[in-house]
Amino acid sequence: MWSEIARNAAEYGPSSPDAVVSRDLSPAALDVLRGVAGTARQGPGGDAGASDDTTRAAAQVIAGDARGRSVTAEHMIIAVKREWSALPEVRDVGRRIEARALLDRLLTHCIDAFYRRR
Repeated sequence: MWSEIARNAAEYGPSSPDAVVSRDLSPAALDVLRGVAGTARQGPGGDAGASDDTTRAAAQVIAGDARGRSVTAEHMIIAVKREWSALPEVRDVGRRIEARALLDRLLTHCIDAFYRRR
């Protein structure tokens, strides 16, 4: 972990807010996050957002990945929020409320999954 922090500090500089959390989500976790975010694009009258089971399953993948990579829960949350806001699927002005509610549900499940040992 410390070698990654040193690499990040060299790349981003010690004062960068992304110096520690720049690589906290793996490509697989990012794919899962994109899949959940894609459900925020469903049209009016449809169910906006993934089902609770789908969101919970995605959170288990993200949290398990974070634990396996020795990422703290705090950094996982920061990384999810940062990557979420960068996704075009959630930038549509008309869907921001639904996307925010979906992110809130996902984060709640991520925290729960991160601290639950199976």
